[in-house]
Amino acid sequence: MVGYSTRTNPTTGVSAKRHWHYAVQARPQVHPTLAYIFKSHVLFTSDGKTIWESKKKLASARRSQCKSWWNDEWRDRALAAANYLCDGTDKITLTLGSKATLTIPPMPALFCSPVSYTDPQLLRFSEDDETADDYGRDTGDEDAFEDDPEGGAE
Repeated sequence: MVGYSTRTNPTTGVSAKRHWHYAVQARPQVHPTLAYIFKSHVLFTSDGKTIWESKKKLASARRSQCKSWWNDEWRDRALAAANYLCDGTDKITLTLGSKATLTIPPMPALFCSPVSYTDPQLLRFSEDDETADDYGRDTGDEDAFEDDPEGGAE
C-alpha cells in the first residue's frame, strides 16, 4: 500500500511530497504454536520508487507519519496486505522452489481476553454519580483478576 503527504519546510516555506510505502514481513514461529508472524514496515520515498538511504531520516519520517495511525489502522493495513497476498483465494500460497509451495490461512488468531478496555468517552454517567465504579462493566461479570473472597487458593 502506498500513500503520500505534503510537508512544508518551516524555514524555507518549500513544500515537498513524500510517499509512504506500507509492507509486511512474514516470519515463521514454531513454538509454542506453528504460525507466521506478520511484522509491519513503513518506508519513504521522494519519487515513489527509491527508498531514502538515511536511516535517521526514515525513522524521523516514520515517527511523524505514523503517530496518528491507531491500532485499528495498523490492523486494517495488515489485513489488507494479507488479503492482497491471497490473490483472490482464501489462502496465501508461497512458492518455495520450482515445484514446492507453502499454503497458509490469512486469518489472524482469534482469542478471548479476560481484560477489556472501555473508552472513558463512551461511558454514561447518571446525574447522581460523579464517577463510574466499574468503567462500563456489567456488575455480573466475573473479574478474572479478583482475589478469592474467602482468602483460599483454588
